[in-house]
Amino acid sequence: MTGQIAFSKTLRALDADDFRASKLSVALALVTLAGWIWWMLTASVAQYEELPGYASVGWDVSSHRALIRDLPLGAFARIRDGQTIQLRFDVRSVDARVAGKSFWQVGNPVEAVRLEVPSTMAPPLPSRARIAIEVNISPARIVLRSLHQ
Repeated sequence: MTGQIAFSKTLRALDADDFRASKLSVALALVTLAGWIWWMLTASVAQYEELPGYASVGWDVSSHRALIRDLPLGAFARIRDGQTIQLRFDVRSVDARVAGKSFWQVGNPVEAVRLEVPSTMAPPLPSRARIAIEVNISPARIVLRSLHQ
C-alpha cells in the first residue's frame, strides 16, 4: 500500500465517521460542568461567624429560654427570627434558636434577643458568652474567601 492510497482511505474513514460517541462525551461533560457551576453559585452552606466581644445572657431554665443583651455593635441587625446561634462559654457551647428580637427604650435603648435553648442544659449557667451566628453562604464565596487569605 502506497502513501497516497493509505491517505485516501484515512480521509474516507474520517468522512464516514460521525463522531457520535465523542459528541455525546463532550455534551455530557459540559452538562456536568454547568451543573457544578450552578451548584457552586446557588447552594447554601451554613457556617458560624463569631461576633467580637461578649454579650450578657439571662437564663430562664424553667421555660428553656434565654435573653441576650449587650450585643456587640451591629449584631442586632444581623440576627433574624429562626436563626441558629451558638452561645460559647469557657467550657462548652450551646446551640439555640432565635425566638424573637426586642428593642426597648426606657432611658437608654436596649436591644435584646430571645432564644429557645435545648432542655438538656443544666444549671448553673454562665451569664456572659461569646456569640456565633449562623450565616448561609455559597461554596463559591467560601472559595473566594480562602483565596484572599
